[in-house]
Amino acid sequence: MLNAESMSQEKPQLRRYYITNFLSQFHPFTFWSAFRQLWGHVHIRLRYSSGLPDKDTYTSNISYALPFEGAWMVVNGGSNQENSHSWDILTQRYAYDFFQVDESEESFSAEGKHLTDYYCFETPVLSPAAGTVVQVRDGVRDYKGVGDYSIDWRTKDFRGNFVVIQHGEEEFSFLAHLKKNSLMVTEGDLVQKGQLIGLCGNSGHSTEPHIHFHLQDRKDFWTAMGLPIRFETFYVKSSLGNIEKTKTFIERGQQVGNTLGVEQNGE
Repeated sequence: MLNAESMSQEKPQLRRYYITNFLSQFHPFTFWSAFRQLWGHVHIRLRYSSGLPDKDTYTSNISYALPFEGAWMVVNGGSNQENSHSWDILTQRYAYDFFQVDESEESFSAEGKHLTDYYCFETPVLSPAAGTVVQVRDGVRDYKGVGDYSIDWRTKDFRGNFVVIQHGEEEFSFLAHLKKNSLMVTEGDLVQKGQLIGLCGNSGHSTEPHIHFHLQDRKDFWTAMGLPIRFETFYVKSSLGNIEKTKTFIERGQQVGNTLGVEQNGE
């Protein structure tokens, strides 16, 4: 879900967002999810009693690519508390939200009242590294009430449709808010870096179509600790052109894309 802080930087009219977010708190599934998340934090704190992983203490041996084609805006997320997607929600501490924008940095055409107005809706979502699909969720509807920052407060899963891929012993990628019935993988499938796993959607608690992506240390979303991600090879768009980066972090406000083509990403 795109958080209120990121939206309020340019969009001050958030009444519908706050109303629907408030209503969601009374949904039994949201209440149960909040309880599981709280209980998960207890597990995480016990496992990392000597200190939580951060950008200075954790380094992966796995090469990760951005989970999309072309350049996308980092609308949420970063490697520190200031830019974090959700610093106090440990599973999503190092999560990212991405969407596509035009030259004016708008994420939609026309008035943005329809899902198809959004540039990233139904675009490919790719596996960030080679691995094994260990969990999928499909069948959650795409919320059509876009354009006013409301969320689908009636949904049974705020994550929407998602895929979890195991890349290492304690490294799992989590990709969410995928389009209903677009998933191209099932549990047990072996996937390659850059392989199509589904399409960008607007399922779950999502104010507009986007990709939610984070790395976690175990399969179970509720008890997993989020891990900082150094992306292998990518570029950052700037007024001076594309600036190539290697083995470093991306941050909120950047437009980023894979330097290597998808056809070169297979392992």
